[in-house]
Amino acid sequence: MKNKFNRGFTLIELVVTIVIMILLVGIAVPAIGTLQDDAKIAKILATAEAAKTACERHYADTSLYAREQSGSSNPSWHRLSKRQETKGWKGPYLDRPLDSTDNPLGGSTIIYSSFNGGIHKLYGNEFRLTGPSAPRRRGHGNFIAFDKVSQKVAEGVNAALDSGISGNWKRYGRVQWRSTRGGTLMIYLIHGR
Repeated sequence: MKNKFNRGFTLIELVVTIVIMILLVGIAVPAIGTLQDDAKIAKILATAEAAKTACERHYADTSLYAREQSGSSNPSWHRLSKRQETKGWKGPYLDRPLDSTDNPLGGSTIIYSSFNGGIHKLYGNEFRLTGPSAPRRRGHGNFIAFDKVSQKVAEGVNAALDSGISGNWKRYGRVQWRSTRGGTLMIYLIHGR
């Protein structure tokens, strides 16, 4: 005797199931990507805020702009996190040296003591905080640079820090971004006190 309940799936049922699964994956994957980007943006913002506070405290104590570099073994590149003999130094200003965990994209993180500094080139070696016609912030000061930052993540950081600033978002405001070094994001911290 034939049991009508022991039959398998029909071809139509299998096709419909596969189509539904593809649609669900198509909806879920972009949402997961957006959540991952949001987490990267939040980590960069938190690192930059901690760096800003540390730089402000260091400057208040020493009247000098600090520098800090992830992955460096040179103590002069850890003025915020390792004991220094600088007059007035009351640190550490960061609870630990910068390392690879401070950049959620796996690149280096560097705090510079000059807007002219190093391998991360600012547009015109300056920040114009409120747009193209703003006064230039040049010379000594602190900015933080993150390597390997995609344009999408950089745009998210820019939206959080520079909403409403006129001009090219990559050049003006507290955030600058270049496609070099896998995408370099630079964030203004302090200047000219």
